[in-house]
Amino acid sequence: MMEAPVSKTRKVVVNLDLQISDAATLDVVLPPILPRPRMVEILRRHLAADGWEPGPERLVRQQEQCEESFDPATGEVCVELTEHVQQEVHARIDLDGPPGGASKMKKDLEQTCRREVMEKVERRLEQTRRQFREDYVPKTLAEALAEKAQSLDPAARISRHEDGGQLVVTVELEV
Repeated sequence: MMEAPVSKTRKVVVNLDLQISDAATLDVVLPPILPRPRMVEILRRHLAADGWEPGPERLVRQQEQCEESFDPATGEVCVELTEHVQQEVHARIDLDGPPGGASKMKKDLEQTCRREVMEKVERRLEQTRRQFREDYVPKTLAEALAEKAQSLDPAARISRHEDGGQLVVTVELEV
């Protein structure tokens, strides 16, 4: 009778203690309806109304473990996440297998954690991009258009309303 091969294994504990940071950016472009400083001032007001707070050079907001910041000078929005990961993994390593099983396991865990942080940042950046595209920028443009129309004709009538998820601005001028 043939004996079944016996695999030699060793029980290992892999401790993971990482500080992982990742950031991603997007650029906000405002058409020059009014001079840039005025356009930025209007945008700042809309951001402040939504919880963005003034910092030394940027407006900042904490959202779902992420710090978001807006640089009015460049139009850059940055989403940054720093996560502290502590994990203990118990496993069995095949002693007859390739060497370095525990270190490979630790490296794989680190890569998985880094990938998860990157994915969180990308998801948050997409939410922020959508918020700028669908909320902050349209409101800024509507206000800038209204201000521009008033400067061209103080008797101009301006109306705004939502239509199917779009902000519609109507300007009526006397001719």
